[in-house]
Amino acid sequence: DLKPEERTELSAILRNRRAELEFELGKAYLAKREYANASQCFRKANTLRRSWKTEIAFWISYFSPRLMQVLLSRRTQANNQTDEGGASR
Repeated sequence: DLKPEERTELSAILRNRRAELEFELGKAYLAKREYANASQCFRKANTLRRSWKTEIAFWISYFSPRLMQVLLSRRTQANNQTDEGGASR
């Protein structure tokens, strides 16, 4: 059985992990052009753990899902180029 402090700490860890999962699911839905699902996931992520990143992701995916998809695609391409070349291009 967990002590109250441990339970509180574990709850916070699980909430943060769930927020990360929802954010990643949102990105996956964007890639598949399932914009409503993506927006919903970003909203859940932001509710679980508020940050400027999740807030912006939610609002852009809500008002301009195609823009969010383009931004995500460019970031993925940039990350892939960095991984392949060892340095960013």
